Parts: sequence; structure tokens; C-alpha cells
Amino acid sequence: MQQVANGAGVALLGGLYFVAQPAIGDGGAFTVCLLGSVIALLASAILLARMSRITARVAA
Repeated sequence: MQQVANGAGVALLGGLYFVAQPAIGDGGAFTVCLLGSVIALLASAILLARMSRITARVAA
């Protein structure tokens, strides 16, 4: 399952890069992909913390 999610993330960022690259160049497309990665990481951290709090309440 983890490999499927990893492949989907790579495909998403690659697609984002190739869509943005003609309009804003290589550096801009790289920046867009980097921001996309940061947003995904932050969303994962927030959701993980939320799940942890919910689990703690259910277990108590």
C-alpha cells in the first residue's frame, strides 16, 4: 500500500511540474512542486495529530 501511495505522489508532483514548467520555467515549476510537497506534509502532520487525539479520547 505504501508503494502505491508513493507512486501516486510521484505521479502527482511530476504532472504538476510538467504543467507548470512551460508557463513559469524550471525554477518556478520546482518551487511549485516543493510547495506542494510542504502542503502535503503539513496536512499529514495535522491529520495525524488529530487522529491521535481522537484515539486517545476513545481509549479513555
